[in-house]
Amino acid sequence: MEEVRSIVEQIKPAHLRFVISGLTWADVESVELIWQWFEDNPATWAEFESKFCIHKKQNTEE
Repeated sequence: MEEVRSIVEQIKPAHLRFVISGLTWADVESVELIWQWFEDNPATWAEFESKFCIHKKQNTEE
């Protein structure tokens, strides 16, 4: 992961922020997905994760 971060930091503009974060069950629950959705839409974790972009709201007062 550090190698990826290092490469991205070399090529991205300095004013942009780069965040690597994984998808957790808490993220899934935060958008109120229920277990029935998973039964109705069988997928591997990778397939599921590729369909959703779930991020916590970040405080912009940094």
